[in-house]
Amino acid sequence: MFDVKTRKLLFRAPGVDKHQPESTAVESIEAIREGRTDSFAAAMANMTANLSAELSNFEDRLETEPQLVQVNWSESSGRGGGGSMGLSLLVLLLFLHLIGEHTRTRAIKDADG
Repeated sequence: MFDVKTRKLLFRAPGVDKHQPESTAVESIEAIREGRTDSFAAAMANMTANLSAELSNFEDRLETEPQLVQVNWSESSGRGGGGSMGLSLLVLLLFLHLIGEHTRTRAIKDADG
């Protein structure tokens, strides 16, 4: 989590997993697919645990350093907050996702024969 104004890192909570599937060459595509799924799930669980710990540490730091964060509430003029995105960005991200899925699916089909 970054403070955008000061460009200061407030806390970091990565999720990591280094799952290495083992299989024969015949089963490799399916093993890789399952390995990715398992690894992603393990990384998400790791990130969740890290995030919980980092949030707890951040709350402790806020108690000892109240000047660390200043929360400002402002009236929104019908516009989204800092996390909102426009329709054009959403469409672009969807388009990029579909291209990636098409490329991945094609690569798997090519590898199968």
